[in-house]
Order: sequence, then structure tokens, then C-alpha cells
Amino acid sequence: MAELANIIAAIPNIDDRIAAGNPEVVNEIARSNGKINLFSFASKYCCYHNRNLYEKG
Repeated sequence: MAELANIIAAIPNIDDRIAAGNPEVVNEIARSNGKINLFSFASKYCCYHNRNLYEKG
């Protein structure tokens, strides 16, 4: 899990982009490990960091 944390931290401007509600961040996190698609994890990660913009509709 520490590897994934490092990968996420290396995504350029991730905090600002999540704060702005940039939907592409979800895809970048989901594909970040190059092994499996982590879409469920990525969408939850963004939701927990910005509920107002990534909350389920």
C-alpha cells in the first residue's frame, strides 16, 4: 500500500485538482499502478477528499 501512496503523491497537483473536482484525477489514480484498474478505490479516494464534488449522484 505504501507503493500506491507514493504513486498517488507523485500525481501532479493532485490536491488542487481534487479540490477543484477534476474528474480526470479519478482515472489517473485508477490507472496509476499499471497492473489493475483501481477505479473503485480511486473514486472513493476522491470522494473522501472532496465529498461535495465527488459524492454519488
